[in-house]
Amino acid sequence: MKRFLSWLIEKQPVDDVSNEPFYYHNAYADYQTAKKLILEKDLKVKDNESALLLLDKAINGGVRPAYGDRAFMLQLFNFDYDAISDFDKAISFDPEDSNLFFGRGLSKMKLCDFDGAVTDLSTAVRLVKIECERNNKLSLEAKRLGITEPIILYSVCKKTLKHQ
Repeated sequence: MKRFLSWLIEKQPVDDVSNEPFYYHNAYADYQTAKKLILEKDLKVKDNESALLLLDKAINGGVRPAYGDRAFMLQLFNFDYDAISDFDKAISFDPEDSNLFFGRGLSKMKLCDFDGAVTDLSTAVRLVKIECERNNKLSLEAKRLGITEPIILYSVCKKTLKHQ
């Protein structure tokens, strides 16, 4: 699962920052550095903490995609309330990203908000069915990692919750 989440972070679209103010360029550089730290094979706790600090700086500088990445990082530290807050913000910027709903659903599940988790996982299943470049890449990477389709992963989580 961690490899799959790392892939999601790596495959975020690259923004064109050429027309942005200077402070945004610095924040975007912090964001790129954080992503590199997250994607290193042998992550150490110090690297995770450094990545979180860089994501904080990126968010403060206006880099919107950093909210989703920070939310997934916060999940690794079991800060699920904070992760949900970041997922909420990320979803407000990108309401068609199935992975954000999936991630938020996982955090809600860990906090025993099963109704909220089922709702988020249902939304993730609905969104991942939409034919678009992001979902096509997601499906290819899922297959490479041995998951037949992301929709299966989302659906299994949703069915498991409905039986609790």
